[in-house]
Amino acid sequence: MNLHFENPLWVHAFWGVLVITAILLGLERRGSALLDRFLSVTMQRRLVTRPTAARRYLRVALLGFACFSVVVALMRPQWGLTYEETPRAGTELMLCLDVSKSMLAEDVAPNRLERAKAEISDLLAYLDGDHVGLIACAGK
Repeated sequence: MNLHFENPLWVHAFWGVLVITAILLGLERRGSALLDRFLSVTMQRRLVTRPTAARRYLRVALLGFACFSVVVALMRPQWGLTYEETPRAGTELMLCLDVSKSMLAEDVAPNRLERAKAEISDLLAYLDGDHVGLIACAGK
């Protein structure tokens, strides 16, 4: 398997995730120690409802794992991707243009027919090497 990362410089963000996770774990320990100093264990059971220590540490660990996953996603892992140059196959395109007198209406500047010719000219700039045919029709 040919695994590579599109943005490998994001690997340095793992240090930030590690520091943030360590800070959160330290704050969790410090908060428990401060609460133990402030209240006795008996009073804590009566006054404070908080999850168990294992659950609190699991929450911090899952947050760290989520941040780790975000950094991996930012690195854009890719595998099995190969670029092959393929020859461009020319297309055959037929355009049908109404050249009846109704196309001389001036609801579009300068008139519908001139506007259609300008749009076809713009389209031809994108069709380099393709075959283009024009069908002019009026009336029946």
